[in-house]
Amino acid sequence: MAHILVLVHRLPYPPNKGDKIRAFHLLDHLARSHSLDLGCYMDDPADAVQIAPLKARLRPALAALKVVKVSKSTRWLGALMALFTGRPLSFGAYPARAMRRWVRRRLSSRPPDLVLCISGVSAHLAMPLVPNGCPVWFDMVDVDSAKWAAYGAGGGLMAALYRLEARRVARAEACLSAAARRVSLVSEPEAELARQRLPDVPVDRVVAIGNGVDLSAFDPDRYAAPDAPDHLVFTGDMDYAPNQEAMRWFLAHVWPTVVAARPHARLVIAGRGGAALGPVVARAPGDVRQTGAVEDMAAHIAAAAIVIAPLQTARGLQNKVLEGMAMARPVVATSAAHEGILAVAGKDLMVVDAPADMADSLLGLMAEPGRARALGERARAAVHHHHAWPAILKNVDRLVAELTGDQPA
Repeated sequence: MAHILVLVHRLPYPPNKGDKIRAFHLLDHLARSHSLDLGCYMDDPADAVQIAPLKARLRPALAALKVVKVSKSTRWLGALMALFTGRPLSFGAYPARAMRRWVRRRLSSRPPDLVLCISGVSAHLAMPLVPNGCPVWFDMVDVDSAKWAAYGAGGGLMAALYRLEARRVARAEACLSAAARRVSLVSEPEAELARQRLPDVPVDRVVAIGNGVDLSAFDPDRYAAPDAPDHLVFTGDMDYAPNQEAMRWFLAHVWPTVVAARPHARLVIAGRGGAALGPVVARAPGDVRQTGAVEDMAAHIAAAAIVIAPLQTARGLQNKVLEGMAMARPVVATSAAHEGILAVAGKDLMVVDAPADMADSLLGLMAEPGRARALGERARAAVHHHHAWPAILKNVDRLVAELTGDQPA
């Protein structure tokens, strides 16, 4: 049994959004065989009630827990200060002093066998403090510098700021990866992109550890079948810019064609936040609804006949696609949303990018419910085969054993 110090930039509970899902499943699995020190930030006051359930879930493996609360104003001020110090703004948004003080204490009081940093924000806090000889596993998750570069592809002041952030994050990724014993990413395409952008890091040090889906939580047999073939759902945190971008694009370029052919079609946008999207939804034709925060995302997917994932900007691997497929629903996604998902386009899900092609795909599935059901059944089988957590977590055991000399359970 190893002792592992883990840093993650957001409280990893409940596992209801992308970064929390991955961090939680890694921690939950490691806690079965190892002892843990865990440091994280809490940037949503509503998450305060989740600290006790997280402790209970990780007990008795959890030796120490540090949660640093950070307000929205603190994040903005930290990002602004980082603008003038050369650091990535996204790193500066999370104050370092209290967390670094705690890391120093844990390193001295109980030296770990391994330090796991989930995200660049966490890695830049901990890695300068780790003593020589202690292995560091940097779970980069996504190549964030590429995401910021994609945001900066346009014009205007914000695009220039995004390009600046892309350059700074790229430098940080290179430095942190060079200091880590292993660097992991959420998919093989993302790992290959990292290898190309990190020429000074040995290629065998960069590995893919995929994301999975909880097939017991996302189980279609727990729910009734959808009552209408033209009920669509999009899931995700609607304060997240790529999700807003996806819905703006879909409502402008695809949805009017769908509603013209199927006047009773309904679109539900399920996920917290999204106030900025409200005026766009209000102007959209037909029946479009926003739910706000939901307790059971599987229930909203189950109520729909088709899951859409029309992302225009995406990095890594999309949990919304995995969850829709796990619920045996046909998924219509863009190629950006499909990247990294081990599923065959046209067989396990529909992958289309042009607005007219997406509208045609949706209308075809609505008109042929039997074909839609068959696509959904193949989707769940593909997720069960490639993206179930137990198989993915065996790779975690092997990686920890390599880094610590411990034998996997």
